[in-house]
Amino acid sequence: MLLLVALLGTLTVQGLGFFLRTYDVASRTQRNATDADLRRHWFATSVGGIVPYGVRARRFAGDAEAFHAVTLSPLNGESGVPTDVRWSIGTTTRGQSVAYAEGEESPWTMLRVEDEELAFQYADHELAWHDRWPLGESALWTPRMIRLLANDRTVWIASLEAWPIPRVTDDQLR
Repeated sequence: MLLLVALLGTLTVQGLGFFLRTYDVASRTQRNATDADLRRHWFATSVGGIVPYGVRARRFAGDAEAFHAVTLSPLNGESGVPTDVRWSIGTTTRGQSVAYAEGEESPWTMLRVEDEELAFQYADHELAWHDRWPLGESALWTPRMIRLLANDRTVWIASLEAWPIPRVTDDQLR
């Protein structure tokens, strides 16, 4: 009888240990997925609020490593207020990172990757992807979409909601 109680006690302790380890793995996976989704949402929100700005100093411009724009949906600033933002890719000791900054504030690291090459791309209004914006003498002031690639795999993608023509330009201000 004592042997049976000891055996049941051992099985109970082992079962509890297995359950706790499995719960810890599932909980960590959920936290990581939630964090990744939140950062993807921040990218989509900030990019979705980008507005075309005709004043040369604040025009949308980007290349494979960074872009800057004016958004009405800043992550830290007041929603609806035009805010200068910058998304950039930098190199770290262990790989690359994506950072976000508003105005003159210090950037926030939004994503870190190891062993992957990151790059931004910009879709024109026919959905052709380009490594830089603006496109030469094009009349398009903003791209239709922006995506972040990691080794040619889309990590984040967002569409711009605003019409690509600014309301005020440098010429109108003169």
